[in-house]
Amino acid sequence: MNMLKTKKILVITSIVSLALSFIMLFILKSESSLYIMYYPFDLIGNGLRKLSLSSTIGNIIALFMYALICLIPSLIYLYKYKKGSNKEIDYILIGASVYLFYAIYQFINPMELYSLLPNELYGSEGFISTGKLCVSMMFYIIIISYFVLISLTSLSLQEKTTNKNALKSLQIILVLFLVSDIIVIFYFGIFDLLSKVNKSGFLFYIIKYILSVAPMIMSMIVIFVGIKLINDFRQNQYGETVVESIKKIYEYSKITVYLSVISSLFINGMQLFLSSTIRDINMFLSVPFIPLIVAFVGIILCKYFQESKDLYDDNNTII
Repeated sequence: MNMLKTKKILVITSIVSLALSFIMLFILKSESSLYIMYYPFDLIGNGLRKLSLSSTIGNIIALFMYALICLIPSLIYLYKYKKGSNKEIDYILIGASVYLFYAIYQFINPMELYSLLPNELYGSEGFISTGKLCVSMMFYIIIISYFVLISLTSLSLQEKTTNKNALKSLQIILVLFLVSDIIVIFYFGIFDLLSKVNKSGFLFYIIKYILSVAPMIMSMIVIFVGIKLINDFRQNQYGETVVESIKKIYEYSKITVYLSVISSLFINGMQLFLSSTIRDINMFLSVPFIPLIVAFVGIILCKYFQESKDLYDDNNTII
């Protein structure tokens, strides 16, 4: 994967995420950053309801559009079936269509959402929003589960594909990890920070945000170097750049572990000393197992590739 293309994707994701955080907070006046999850369903539900109530013809068009939108996952399954590329796991797409009929109906008739939550919450602030969030989140869980399972199915079939395709698939997965981290930093993180502007101890929340983001940025650097490592490996697996990239991954992973632990200590300490001026206190211990594992794996891989490179160089010197 082209590194310049990867950088463009990350920059665009950062800008869009930052813009969405401002739109959700200051324009749509959203109480929670998670509410963005149900806004697409809300737009569809409101649009279909207004169209249905406009006239008889409008009602027929609304029913047709309702069915068409809900059947999109099933149409994808049908397309894959005709191409002969469908797998058993693709039946989840049909289940997603069935669930869409239920979910969008709930948004067309929002009063139905009252049956989803306990009576104790009736009339409370954000009652309907909580119901909408529950319904929409379930759809995202179904879709994400499908992609995870389809990825595992693809991995089991990698024996039939080349190493080049397998490495390209790994790069795509790593880029998706980077995109998810950027969304967390620039959308969820900024939204949470800006929502506390008028609270006492805002300076603490700024410092907390910086300390929380620092380990994530280091993790992103590790992933970015990993993407570059795959490019180098595809070009020449015995090249010096491969060994150097693995060394960088090892060093950056160690820094990530240090940053995570030290940041959590600082945040917890500040919360303890400022407990009288801040309202949201959340004591936690950050143990970054994944960077720790990556650091150990980096040591092993570095030694392995260094020995392989030395052996390869020795073989090339023999006439």
